[in-house]
Amino acid sequence: MGAVLEAEGDVAQARAAYETAIGLGDRAANWQLAELLVDLGDEPAAEPAYREAIAGGEERAHLGLAFLLKDHGRVVAAESHFRDAAEGGVEGAYAALGLMLAEQDRLDEAEAVYREGSVTGEGAAALNLGNLLSADGRVSEAESAYRSACALGEFDAYNNLALMFLELEHDEDAEEAFKRGAAEGDPLAARNYGEALLGWGRSDEAEVAFEVAIQGGDELAAELLADLRNR
Repeated sequence: MGAVLEAEGDVAQARAAYETAIGLGDRAANWQLAELLVDLGDEPAAEPAYREAIAGGEERAHLGLAFLLKDHGRVVAAESHFRDAAEGGVEGAYAALGLMLAEQDRLDEAEAVYREGSVTGEGAAALNLGNLLSADGRVSEAESAYRSACALGEFDAYNNLALMFLELEHDEDAEEAFKRGAAEGDPLAARNYGEALLGWGRSDEAEVAFEVAIQGGDELAAELLADLRNR
């Protein structure tokens, strides 16, 4: 009931429902309560709720608590909970942990975490691995990581792969990746494809690409299309 009420935007009643569930003995419901509290800006109340959820066996609470701790500069504790979330199979935990390590310039550790996440089937970890490898100039490895991410359903990776190919002036490979990303519903890939097509002097095709991006909700694509049509 709490989840339904929250989806309907009735956050006060949703909070009451979660608290009722907790009162009836569902300690894991603290996770949903904590997530709601974060959305409401009541982070001091969210932390103990996350901890209660963890005690109740809700592995996803490790990830939420880790983000909360990280945001408040408590990075050592955050890292511990990111690792617990990863070990518990929480989706996105490897990617988040690796990103925090990379932000601390612990790049070798970040790479290892991303690779471990990729092996477990986490598409976001594979995408982040591709980004890390691409930034390090390890193009072949980056391409492999991006393609792994795509195979795992992280279709945003097509856009990153295409941008890497563009930088290398591998235009045919870039175009193919942009097309795949756009076909999978990524409006950013469609918009960037449109901009690339403009650079290649193919304005009619660029217009179509921008229209696809607009259908996906990309507002900047609408501006680019308007500029193109006003030329």
